[in-house]
Amino acid sequence: MSAACRRFHARELSELVMCVSAEPCAMCAGATFFAGVRAVVFGLFADSLADLWAVENPNPHVLDMSCRQVFEMSATHPITVLGPTMEEEAGVPHLGYVIPDK
Repeated sequence: MSAACRRFHARELSELVMCVSAEPCAMCAGATFFAGVRAVVFGLFADSLADLWAVENPNPHVLDMSCRQVFEMSATHPITVLGPTMEEEAGVPHLGYVIPDK
């Protein structure tokens, strides 16, 4: 999102569609909102992503808030959300992911 904000003007951002393999987390949804992007398409629900991660990472930390819940907090700047879509394909890049130790 930072790179997109550097590359595109606000008007252009409002016309773009953000396509991602997994549902944006609450923080990424906030960044999407403040950048002015008005459409998001995602492959996996955040819960499905957490299930994939749990195979290699017992008890992954997941904030239980959908991107739709974040976007619904503003009636003045609606964001269209489409997802999940192509869930099986969207999960492939996340298989075997190990959360780094802190």
